[in-house]
Amino acid sequence: MISPKPTDPLEGKNTLLSKVLIVGTTEDYVEWIRQASPDRAVFLVDREDRQRRCLSCPSSPDEVITDLDQMDAVRKELTLYLQAGKVTIDGIVCFDCEYMALAAGLADIFHLPYPSLAAIEHCRNKYLSKIIWEKHGVNCPGVRLIRSLKDAFLFFNEMNLPCVLKPVSGSGSELVFICRNAGDIRHAYERIESGLEKRADLAMYRNEKSSSIVMETFADGSEYSCDFVIEDKHVAILRLTRKMYYPFGPFGTTWAYILTSRSAIQTGEKDLEELLADAAGSLGIDRSICMVDFIIQGDDVVFLEMTPRPGGDCLPHLLKTVRGFDMLQFAMDFSSGKPVVLPSSIHHEEPMMGVRIFAGANGILKTIHTENVRKDKRILDVYLKYPSGHQVTMPPEDYDSWILGHVVYKPEPARNLELQLEELKQKIIVEIE
Repeated sequence: MISPKPTDPLEGKNTLLSKVLIVGTTEDYVEWIRQASPDRAVFLVDREDRQRRCLSCPSSPDEVITDLDQMDAVRKELTLYLQAGKVTIDGIVCFDCEYMALAAGLADIFHLPYPSLAAIEHCRNKYLSKIIWEKHGVNCPGVRLIRSLKDAFLFFNEMNLPCVLKPVSGSGSELVFICRNAGDIRHAYERIESGLEKRADLAMYRNEKSSSIVMETFADGSEYSCDFVIEDKHVAILRLTRKMYYPFGPFGTTWAYILTSRSAIQTGEKDLEELLADAAGSLGIDRSICMVDFIIQGDDVVFLEMTPRPGGDCLPHLLKTVRGFDMLQFAMDFSSGKPVVLPSSIHHEEPMMGVRIFAGANGILKTIHTENVRKDKRILDVYLKYPSGHQVTMPPEDYDSWILGHVVYKPEPARNLELQLEELKQKIIVEIE
């Protein structure tokens, strides 16, 4: 099913060194890839993002630092880098939604396989994706593009159901609000407009307008997150996780991901793989690793969103710790057409959890006490994102800085999971000044 790509006409002379281009990612992924696959990647880094995140970080020989919102500059500087280093690109990978359109453009320039720009736009636009799904008979929430408070009130009254208000694009639970009455709608609408205005310079929202808001019916049920690979209309599931929500944060914030066996989900006439193929194909995705969020209602699957990249957050760490499966390495191999091995453990998954660590207040991170959990035999790994001195800004102003790390945890099967999560939370002491 996973076949090598045709010989890349860009490879040219045998003296050229083939590498995978990683388009715009975070420092932790960069270090992960450098350690797992030395000299395998070229990292395309946004200059402004680097200065904001890591002002003191020196540039590295495997990096091209440029303005990622300027395609002409990116193409010029990348071409010069490749020529000077006698390097050719045999694959393109992007782990961040805001840079997928750039990756698609570069794939066209270098004649490499990657989802099309149209497919990227279909996925990134939470209104357009659901309109396309509705047209193709893919089960998803009802949706309306919202240009005013009046639009939101009209849709809410038409549906006569709880609704979710969110930006047309965006990530995770950022600026996402559940609305059960008119007061909720007014509050959410004002928060989103204000939030988009404040985020206008960020790559994720750079092309957004203040009116770029979507409203959809709330789909109740158990939410799952899934990674899968699609090629020639055939789907293979790489990861299946059930989400548990964080009750002390914004609506939809994931507290824990529970690795789940494929057999845990039984659907109706079509199996899950067929439904995933239909959902991806309708958006124009023909060959990619994809991440999808969906709700299970009985034997029905309600698709929330899909994007042609693997899931991030604590998920790669969870898979690496529990299975020894390196999703980042897999993505690089898949992009360059190398033979890849699909994980078999998805069919007999032992419940394991990736549990996120959150700050509780604004301020400067002093320390995170993890001594108690590190002594716990149920804890398989502890990962902390930031050193002391990290500035924490709580949502809705910032949805990233308050997520401080995660633990990989083997839950006790006979005990309530929510209770176990609360016990873990009490054992991890976060000091904020």
